[in-house]
Amino acid sequence: MRFLRTLVTFSSLFLVIFAAPATQKDSVLSSISAVYQAVQANKDAINRYQGGSLAAIPVGRKNYDCWYALREAHAKLTDTKFTPKESDEVVQHFTSLNQASIELLDLYRQKVCILDK
Repeated sequence: MRFLRTLVTFSSLFLVIFAAPATQKDSVLSSISAVYQAVQANKDAINRYQGGSLAAIPVGRKNYDCWYALREAHAKLTDTKFTPKESDEVVQHFTSLNQASIELLDLYRQKVCILDK
């Protein structure tokens, strides 16, 4: 029994020691990914929207999810320091997120124009 307990303890320590440490960059990239996924879900919701107050509830909820994901990402960016290489990688992810956000805004504009007719 003592041997089994020792084996489990050493195995746990081994896993903890050799686990890849999460860096600030990884945390920020994870947040950017969460925002990107929220934007995509928002796009899907606005594409399904056909008009009406009750049907707007899921769209509003997805819009809130985007705002919340952005807020979380912003909190992780505060006082974060990156190496130049890490900065380049983060900027690339932000660029793709920016493009997706612009597409979402355009989709909202198109939907308003269609429903106003």
